Amino acid sequence: MTLSLNRDDDPRNMEQLPVYTTKYLFSAVKGVLSEVQKDSPGMKTALDLPAGSGALTKFLHEDLRFEVEAADIDNSKWLYTKCNFRQVDANGPLPYQDEQFELVVCLEGLKHFSNINHTLREFNRVLKPGGHLVLTIPNDLCMQSRFRYLFDGF
Repeated sequence: MTLSLNRDDDPRNMEQLPVYTTKYLFSAVKGVLSEVQKDSPGMKTALDLPAGSGALTKFLHEDLRFEVEAADIDNSKWLYTKCNFRQVDANGPLPYQDEQFELVVCLEGLKHFSNINHTLREFNRVLKPGGHLVLTIPNDLCMQSRFRYLFDGF
């Protein structure tokens, strides 16, 4: 099941931000990130790219207490205002310093980048030594993904 924003709701009044993936995947990623933080309790800085509405950014910031930089090529979905957001095209150089982040999260984003090798090199460049990269890649061959694409367009 895909969660999406009801455009009739005022997002500022919503307790939960819209999630543009399945509930199961979002929950699983939150579990992985919690485990990563337990294994490396000193981590403080994170990059969330693509950030979408900011649902994962919110989890990283409010639940795991990270200082989060969020980025996405499309700023029209961004709703979470408690962290910095930049409109970024990950097909080019990322506008961050070398070794700036202890954690980089890329949830379902790689398939949208034209040069995946470049993007992965950029993630490596902005990660501190010993940092963590958490990424997911959609399985477009499963029936759920095909139906979601058919009805939702992504």
